[in-house]
Amino acid sequence: MSNMQDIEVFAGENRTLALAARDASNLPVDLTGSTVAWYVGRGPRWPCNVHPLITKTATLTTPASGLFSVAVDPSDTQYAQGDFAHEAHMTDADGNVTMVCMGRFRVRPAMVP
Repeated sequence: MSNMQDIEVFAGENRTLALAARDASNLPVDLTGSTVAWYVGRGPRWPCNVHPLITKTATLTTPASGLFSVAVDPSDTQYAQGDFAHEAHMTDADGNVTMVCMGRFRVRPAMVP
């Protein structure tokens, strides 16, 4: 997987993340007719990675170019701090599931509660 996209947010903030679906050759993945699920959790080597911290359905902004967005709400990160992993999985019209982006999701502590 060559499509690494690292993200950094502050705990408790509203953010709309703009992400891109890419294949192993780093070419855009056409998302037309697909859905994209986005997850944040501990990395695969963490013992507590069974349940994701955040699960969202992405909004396809420019499907043919592989562009999508994910809205992160204050409650998603309010009590989280540190480094997590994120992944986006595309499900196409035939039900095939493909990971289209991944990376680090860092939650920094907020100055104001």
